[in-house]
Amino acid sequence: MKLNFYFTGAALLLVQAGFIYGQNPLPVSQKQATREWVTLMEDPNANFYDIKQKFEEYWQGKTIRPGKGWKPFKRWENFWESRVFPSGTFPKPSIAYEEFTQYKNLQASLKSMLPDNSNWTALGPSVVPTNGGAGRINCIRFHPTNTNIIFIGAASGGLWKTTDGGSTWSSNTDGLQVLGVTDFLIDPTNTNIMYLATGDGDAGDTYSVGVLKSTDGGATWNATGLSWTVNQGRRISKMIMHPSNSSIILAATSNGVYKTINGGTSWTQELVANIKDIEFKPGDPTVVYAARIAFYKSTDTGDNFSQITSGVPTSNVGRFAIGVTANDATYVYLLASNDTDDGLLGVYRSTDSGNNFSTRATTPNLLGWDYDGSDAGGQGWYDLSIAVNPFNKDDVYVGGVNHWRSTNGGTSWTSISHWYGCCGKPYVHADVHALEFLPGSSTTIFSGNDGGFFKTTNNGTSWSDLSAGLSVTQIYRLGLSATNANLALNGNQDNGTNRVSSGTWTRVIGGDGMECIIDYNNANTMYGELYYGEIRKSTNGGSSFSSTIVYSGGSGVDEDGDWVTPYIMHPTNSSTLLVGKSQVYKTTDGGTNWSQIGTISGGTGNIIALAYAPSDPVNIYAAKRDKLYYSSNSGSTWNDRTSGLPVASASITYIAVDPANTQRVWVTFSGYSSGNKVYYSSNAGTSWSNFSGTLPNIPANTIVYEQGSSDGLYIGMDVGVYYRNSSMGDWQTFMNNLPNVIVNELEIHYGSSKIRAATYGRGLWESPLYSAGTPPVAQFSASKTAVCGGLTINFTDLSTNSPTSWSWTINGGTPSSSTAQNPSGVVFNTPGTYTISLIATNAAGNDTETKTNYITVNNCSTKVRTADCGITLSDLNQAIYCDPVSGATNWEWEWVHAASGFSKTVLRN
Repeated sequence: MKLNFYFTGAALLLVQAGFIYGQNPLPVSQKQATREWVTLMEDPNANFYDIKQKFEEYWQGKTIRPGKGWKPFKRWENFWESRVFPSGTFPKPSIAYEEFTQYKNLQASLKSMLPDNSNWTALGPSVVPTNGGAGRINCIRFHPTNTNIIFIGAASGGLWKTTDGGSTWSSNTDGLQVLGVTDFLIDPTNTNIMYLATGDGDAGDTYSVGVLKSTDGGATWNATGLSWTVNQGRRISKMIMHPSNSSIILAATSNGVYKTINGGTSWTQELVANIKDIEFKPGDPTVVYAARIAFYKSTDTGDNFSQITSGVPTSNVGRFAIGVTANDATYVYLLASNDTDDGLLGVYRSTDSGNNFSTRATTPNLLGWDYDGSDAGGQGWYDLSIAVNPFNKDDVYVGGVNHWRSTNGGTSWTSISHWYGCCGKPYVHADVHALEFLPGSSTTIFSGNDGGFFKTTNNGTSWSDLSAGLSVTQIYRLGLSATNANLALNGNQDNGTNRVSSGTWTRVIGGDGMECIIDYNNANTMYGELYYGEIRKSTNGGSSFSSTIVYSGGSGVDEDGDWVTPYIMHPTNSSTLLVGKSQVYKTTDGGTNWSQIGTISGGTGNIIALAYAPSDPVNIYAAKRDKLYYSSNSGSTWNDRTSGLPVASASITYIAVDPANTQRVWVTFSGYSSGNKVYYSSNAGTSWSNFSGTLPNIPANTIVYEQGSSDGLYIGMDVGVYYRNSSMGDWQTFMNNLPNVIVNELEIHYGSSKIRAATYGRGLWESPLYSAGTPPVAQFSASKTAVCGGLTINFTDLSTNSPTSWSWTINGGTPSSSTAQNPSGVVFNTPGTYTISLIATNAAGNDTETKTNYITVNNCSTKVRTADCGITLSDLNQAIYCDPVSGATNWEWEWVHAASGFSKTVLRN
């Protein structure tokens, strides 16, 4: 489908400033088709290609513009297409968690595996880029006793916490096997108990494992009975906790309403329907409201539900959102999008606890992108939020692309923000997923949206961005400067293309950012890209990107590429670039003129990967999802080199070529075909060998070869980074301190000897390159090896080769584990023999020493010899015994002199 773009003068200025840009308006008359694809997206039994077909049928003949749901779908399509290829069948939502856990267990059992000597650190953005946003936020929750403590869930970046109302943020969920968070609850009777709804409820483009539970304030998380490993659903959208019985929780999921009465141990399905929103009646939790395309009510705490139809639309509904208020518990608001173009269907209100509703408004279009609601359409399937003032039942707020307010119970509406600050409206980033009043306030409201976390203290008259400190950017691709280690570009989902220069982040192109390149000869020349291959060029270091060199008609390449269209720079002539769309196109003048090189035939879809052979760039590799091509004559002719690759069960994702040998090439694969993650050829693809080793059965997204190394290769997967070289028989984890996040692209900066990772949800990271080094040899000793119950032991690290971190497992002791170098004061209470283990780590790796049955703890209720008590005396002629008195606050010791028969009883602490 050819997409046409045009800009008014104002819109063009917004583009250059880095804001999301506009496209041709959607004709108001085109509302005849329904969006069956929206329903299918949440059906775990639907086929990906059926959903895609329904989407394309819906958009046939329509003109695309932002705020109408086209981009959110395309992001979802891009995420899943390579992962479900070629069958179109969706995997179990928990598959990434399960496969990575299985891989870790395998690694632990293979003693020959070398240690992980990576050391990743975050590069940001943690400060919101100028003119930009941080990333997508799905939920907002408050601590039950301190409203300055706020938790927010990121679509693919984990759970974040502020203790000062949003001034600073921290996260401790990087170790979870999945980082998508769609909702969060805290037990008000014990705030150490927390519940986490995993995945991405609105967009569905991250994994879910169901609901997790923590009993230690979020330090560790464990599965509950609502686990997608046993119950096949795909999304959880919301959870609510009974206000007076915290063991009762209800969850709205794409597979129905689930209820637990025992704190998550077991769940029952109480309503069979796709549910997006759920609320208790304020003050009366026996009444529960639930909705998606129908509205349901329960009067028995969610055990049974009945559909309510009086005054509630039962057709043409795309999605409902529910609003309630403590100011009048009988009031229930429904915000509804329609199922034709996802614009506003209406606002409805009940004043009798949800039994009957009346229509409050059907205009303006609260879900569109225009500041005055004069446009048609929207994306209600993706962003739909409503909040009612807890102190004023007629004060209602709506979030779609923009924010709106009604002060008369939903009858009339006023715009209170705009996605780029048009027409006197305050700027708040587009696409609102969460709206919450500050508990106890009638004026302070928080918004979680595609750009981060925003706050108003005056009911929307003005807003402030509190996203600084959040590192949740979903990066598609990155580009590094060869000459400046402090300069980079990265393209992000819904938050444009960002430039980082010496730690300062600036959004230099709007929309969704894709592949980036910085000229290795002149860092002032940069290339950025929007979806489908609209490439833009800057010649002033990114201060402006005024020239669209591809996808503009005329001398450009006037066709769509893939969502993330590949383009690459010639390794010795930076004015020569290739771009892959349906064919491969070439420019030799920095993008002024383009021409097709050769003809590629066969395969599915567009080109998705390109690679020059650096040592002789007349050799080029190109790939579609199911085809690999090779040219030895600068692209004049292409040869199919697919034979021997597992394209019948997995999708090609990336290509790496040995910088010193044009014939040596590695190709990575997405999907869940076990053992098919990377293939190697020594003869330009004439034959292939499986190079996957024991890599986990999760998608492999990117691969990079370290020049000058002994075949050093790094792979980025849906969980982390892995390394292998010619001295290794298998891949090793390379992800110390890296979150368990999707890695979309890896690039090496040779000047600083660092590798950088573009992650999908946790921003940009870097690590020193692999170094063999000398790992430590773990050794330790104990101050005593036999004690009475209740006594303490100190442990001393004796490891060699300078370890920098320690991990102790102290069976039988309190604490039972430690990261101190020399744990002291470890108490042993229970009689028995115990095994102690130490893992010592440095940049080169780690080593483990385990001493089996090393510590003996005796039951000292009867007399035992001194050596078994841990007592040392200078007079070796004495025979010493210990005899603790049960219940005493001190130990009572009986000293006996063996030679004279003298005895004395003393009390000792």
